[in-house]
Amino acid sequence: KLDLMGNGLTGKIPHSLHQLVHLQELDLRNNKLEGSIPESIGQLSNLSTLKLNSNRLAGDIPESIGQLLKLDTLYLDFNELTGSIPGSIGHLPKLTRLNLECNKLTGAIPGEQARLTLLWEAKEGLRPPSS
Repeated sequence: KLDLMGNGLTGKIPHSLHQLVHLQELDLRNNKLEGSIPESIGQLSNLSTLKLNSNRLAGDIPESIGQLLKLDTLYLDFNELTGSIPGSIGHLPKLTRLNLECNKLTGAIPGEQARLTLLWEAKEGLRPPSS
């Protein structure tokens, strides 16, 4: 577990983060991190919790997040993320908590989500597909 919540961290999330192959929980929320979420985040195959909310992250959500098959919690809210929500999020079989509110995302949560049983925490016009 790596919990650096609320430490006033600045700069970018390092691409070398993928070297922490045994990491199960990553909590970097409530800092001042900028830049994009590195594509290499998808190499953290043991990750069950990813909390990057309440930073200044920008750019697209990387497709590689869909490789985190053990992920059950994904908090990306209160950033400046743009683009559409990647369809790869729909391939996360254990995902139960998802929060994407207060970003600049467009479109809807991908239709793949309809096959998942999720606790919906997505807000601001991002709603689960109707069944």
